[in-house]
Amino acid sequence: MSELLASAVVDVNGSNRASELEGTLFDGNGTVLATVDEPGLSRWQRVYRAGYTFANRKQGVRPLGHRLEVRGAAGEPLFSIADARRIGPSRRRIRVLGPDGSPVGAAEQAWRNPIRGRFRLVDAHRGALGELRPLGRLALRYSVVDSGGVEVAQISRIPVTTPQGGGAPSRCHVTFGDVSDPLRVVVLGCAIALQLMV
Repeated sequence: MSELLASAVVDVNGSNRASELEGTLFDGNGTVLATVDEPGLSRWQRVYRAGYTFANRKQGVRPLGHRLEVRGAAGEPLFSIADARRIGPSRRRIRVLGPDGSPVGAAEQAWRNPIRGRFRLVDAHRGALGELRPLGRLALRYSVVDSGGVEVAQISRIPVTTPQGGGAPSRCHVTFGDVSDPLRVVVLGCAIALQLMV
C-alpha cells in the first residue's frame, strides 16, 4: 500500500452501474495505483439489485449492501470498504477494513442526506479521527479535518464530459496534506464511496 499512501494526489475513476461497481485509483501523473471491484455477486444478485434499485431510485433504497475490494497495481489486497443494506433515506455508515478483514475505521453520516451531510471519521475503536465536511450547498467539494480541526485533505467531485459533449460519470480528486493512517485510509474509503456508492 506504500505507493497509494505516499501519493499526495489520488484520482478515483469508476462506474456505479446498478448491477456492479468498479473503479481505478490514479496518482497525479495518471499512473495506476490500485483498482476497485465488487467480488462475489451472483448473477441473480446483480439482476435483483439492478431492477430493485431502478424501481426505487428516488427513495434512497439499497436492497443489497456493497463490499468493495481495493487491490494494488500488482493485484495484492490493500483494504476493503463495506456499505450496509439501506431501507429508505437512513444514515450511512461506511466501514473500512484491512486486507485480513479487521476494522480500520469508518465514516458515519451525521445527517440523513447521502451527499450533503457531514461524516464523522472514526477509528476501529470508534475514537474520533476527524470529520468530512461539505463545502457549499451542492457538496461537490469536501474538506477533511482531523480531530484537532486542522484541514488535512480535500475531496472534489469533478464532472467529466465526452468529446461529443455528453455527460459521463464524474471522478473524485483527493489532495492530501500531512495525514497518516488510519485517517488516510478512511479518507480514501470516503472518496471511493462518494464516487461509486452514491
